[in-house]
Amino acid sequence: EALTILADQGLERTLDDSAPRRSEIPDSFLLAETILTTLQNVFEGLTVQTDTVKKSVAKELPFLALEEALMRLSECGCDRQAGHAKIREISLNARKRMENGENVSIEEMFKDSVFDSIRDQVLKTASNPINFAGRCESQVHRFLKQELYPAIEKYLLADTSLKVTLDV
Repeated sequence: EALTILADQGLERTLDDSAPRRSEIPDSFLLAETILTTLQNVFEGLTVQTDTVKKSVAKELPFLALEEALMRLSECGCDRQAGHAKIREISLNARKRMENGENVSIEEMFKDSVFDSIRDQVLKTASNPINFAGRCESQVHRFLKQELYPAIEKYLLADTSLKVTLDV
């Protein structure tokens, strides 16, 4: 109704716009409270499925390692285009095999003689998936410490034992 009044009367101040205003402003606050309560209920119930995350990372890790392999091949003097073509061939073949339900190991992807000079280095790097996260971890820690925690510190001191119950 507020949009209709605004369209019809613009900014005229009459009783026509004050009555809906008296009901719509409190309704807006009730709506905001409901939205925030629902969000809190959802966030309190969030869990990280670590097994699923590990499985997904393990599935994609060989492909992440191929990028590392291309950089190391270039450092060793290999033609970048030839290295890229070989890696593309290997990754497309591996992806097709995975779509057919086969398991593709990282060692299997690096068995080609092109990788002889760098295989051990790449496999060592790929042994820990965090090596492929870049600056992500430090950036998240910096954001939490310098941005988020100072902004919400006073709310963190509140009683955290209270849980929201969602009434639907």
